[in-house]
Amino acid sequence: MSQPPTAPTPQPATTAIVVATPPAAAQAYAPTFFQGQLPAATGEVAKTIQNTPPDQQRTTANNLFAFLTAPDIDWRDLNEGTDVFTALIAVPNSHQVRIVFGLGFGTQQIGIPSPIAKKLLLLHGEGDQTIGPPGVYVIDHQIVKNTKMRCPTDATVTTAFQKQGHTPNTAVAKAADTTTTTDIVQLAPIPAYFVYDAWNHDIPAAEVFERLQLCSHTAPWLEHAKNFTKTCMLKSFRAADSQPFLPSQQLDALPTPAARKWAAACFAKLFPNLTQTVQGTTPQPPHPQHPPQQQNLNLSLDQIQQLLHLANQTRQQEPAHEEEKKEDGQFRVSALEKETMRTMCGLPPHSNDFPEWFRALFAEHQDKKDKLRVVATRLQESYIFDDAEVPLYSTLLKTIADRDWTASDLGTRPAYDNAAKGLSPFAMLELSVDDVAALTAADEDISKATAVTVAEQK
Repeated sequence: MSQPPTAPTPQPATTAIVVATPPAAAQAYAPTFFQGQLPAATGEVAKTIQNTPPDQQRTTANNLFAFLTAPDIDWRDLNEGTDVFTALIAVPNSHQVRIVFGLGFGTQQIGIPSPIAKKLLLLHGEGDQTIGPPGVYVIDHQIVKNTKMRCPTDATVTTAFQKQGHTPNTAVAKAADTTTTTDIVQLAPIPAYFVYDAWNHDIPAAEVFERLQLCSHTAPWLEHAKNFTKTCMLKSFRAADSQPFLPSQQLDALPTPAARKWAAACFAKLFPNLTQTVQGTTPQPPHPQHPPQQQNLNLSLDQIQQLLHLANQTRQQEPAHEEEKKEDGQFRVSALEKETMRTMCGLPPHSNDFPEWFRALFAEHQDKKDKLRVVATRLQESYIFDDAEVPLYSTLLKTIADRDWTASDLGTRPAYDNAAKGLSPFAMLELSVDDVAALTAADEDISKATAVTVAEQK
């Protein structure tokens, strides 16, 4: 099979990229999460790709989609040319997507086995002269194929977006309740300018869907990308269902030295301006020009004793009456916060086996919105019955994110009527069907009785 068509030589872009105004037929869609203007590129890789005009990026995305959906694929064609292919992959166990680029196919020399031979190779993340090449995924190419998957309709997605408390990370429907299907590939080609802001972190599929929904162009890659993001917004896939996610064990596996070498070579090929050193120089490790001269220090016995005394005082000095946060694993928590959370979770003293969502709240570089997303995601994943989802009220999210379990009642024995600010208790007795039937029958007997004793009321 011939290689994918090569796009023309990139030309620097001089104007900001803004989503074009959709035609009159598409103006009925009102975005919920998208603000109407695509974000600017920030990372070095995104800034470099930004030099490629948007129309050329769309052509490249369409060429990649045609390649992935062809009946006979020669994966080695991905190693030809210098087009920067960009695509979305679904993040397992979430409703988010991740950016991959620089697709390639592993080969091997005759008689020399290679761990990346006949594997699909994907770059992801940032890279430059300082931090080196981006990360690399090694994927079995046989799982990347055009497959029938359940896909909600636009009406289903729009209705779910308009529900109170719906967030970009909330599912729009269950896979079992979705009857419409469409052909979807686990790699969704997309022009990079739609997702410049997501080069170093995952982004909700709902936000990407709305950006694509307001695009005025029509192309096969666009329809596929919309369907891909809609499928990523489903939940409760059954084992027999085809799913948009790549295997998590392959995404989480550490890249081999062969894969890292390929990533470095591919990155240098596609982004030479981010890998070149200063011409005519070769980096060398720092070394002194002249060996240091040996110096002799003559100290008296009194001076030596003074130095030892000062060193001993320095070791003994400790900050007094200061409550500082100490690092515990990957997050920083005060001693009082730990003690309160151990009481909440019923943990033994000095235990650090805190819930994962609690650790995530203390991750660095998070604002209030990020913490609320952590709590909302955990609530969506933790309900037991399919028909009893936890409503994501803003008060509930804020109470959990701030750990304000007693509604700011700082007494030694907070009143129960103030707890949770009127929200339902976080814990309740687990009753079986027989227990509920017995309680109901007893309540009906008491209601119909003409005389009831105190013991019966209890």
